[in-house]
Amino acid sequence: MTEQLQIIEGLLFIQGDEGVTLEDLAITLEISQEAAQQLLERLRLEYDNRGLTLLQTSGKYRFATRKEQSHYYQRFFSQPKRQTLSKASLEVLAIIAYNAPITRATIEHIRGVSCEKAIKTLLQFDLIEEAGRETTVGRPMLYATTETFLDYFGLVSLAELPPLRQVGEEEVKEEVDLFMTRYQEQTPDEIEDEEQLQLV
Repeated sequence: MTEQLQIIEGLLFIQGDEGVTLEDLAITLEISQEAAQQLLERLRLEYDNRGLTLLQTSGKYRFATRKEQSHYYQRFFSQPKRQTLSKASLEVLAIIAYNAPITRATIEHIRGVSCEKAIKTLLQFDLIEEAGRETTVGRPMLYATTETFLDYFGLVSLAELPPLRQVGEEEVKEEVDLFMTRYQEQTPDEIEDEEQLQLV
């Protein structure tokens, strides 16, 4: 049962705000929904004295921070700080640029890991945007790059991106280093101004 709790905890972490349904958990663990419900209740009790809590909304279960501690989180995020794009965010940005419109699930399939945080960061920096929904089951969100992305890299359109087969590893590293350097030189307030994102 300990392993099953670990699996559920991992699934809740991977899914983030999207959450998981009781049915999904039961199918994944190959147990009844009643058994899955009991495991969720046990997990909820284990988190009673932790910083996260297990919530159920709209038929889905997900982790969330505690409301009574929200002022600490607000204080943390209100502090002035420099923000840069991580290597993971740059990888996600490249995948979106070359494959847009693309769903989060497809991005994660390509990278092999969750990309929820990276997508949130790229949305915040206005480098990507929501570009409608796919016409498949669940209608997942599609993502694409923005005009800000084109302006920053000095592109007229995505057609000007170099073909992947012609880009060597050293060239990729140089572009990533340049990208990271430019972001490190800017504050969050400057990044919000599109003029600050343009190449000089």
